[in-house]
Amino acid sequence: MTKMTVQLMYMKFRLVIPALLIGFGMSGCQSESKIDFLVSPLTPGEEIKLSRNYKDKPVLIYMWATWCGPCKEFEPTLNKIADKYQPKGITFLAISGEKPNEIQASEAKNPHKMTVLVDSLSSAQEVLKANSLPTIVLLNKNHEIVWNSIGVGGTTESEMTTALDSLL
Repeated sequence: MTKMTVQLMYMKFRLVIPALLIGFGMSGCQSESKIDFLVSPLTPGEEIKLSRNYKDKPVLIYMWATWCGPCKEFEPTLNKIADKYQPKGITFLAISGEKPNEIQASEAKNPHKMTVLVDSLSSAQEVLKANSLPTIVLLNKNHEIVWNSIGVGGTTESEMTTALDSLL
């Protein structure tokens, strides 16, 4: 086994055990309505855990891919919204399950105006049930879903800004 394979197995193991404990009701620490997952920064660094790194902050999560046409169409609007709401205290995360080098190449051409993260273990995708792209999920400061949009044509700028305004 390569070092990378061993690291991936270890990271998946770290995700499976807590998920099993929560699933069997053995952990009283996390409500099932709260969202939490583990992702990586685009450049090598410490893993990002939603509940640790963004504790008590409202978060807009944008699940996307470099090959996703509807994602590319919506990104200018999303960047405009991020410019308006990030200074007001809402965190914006763009999360992709692709390889970091693919994401970096895309960001060099058309950068997001938000934190870009890698979902290499599909942790965020599974928790958010992001089976269609783009998926946008808005969490309140307790990391409970207050609004979401899944797939093509499900989001308008006015719907999203109304939901964001409700958190201010």
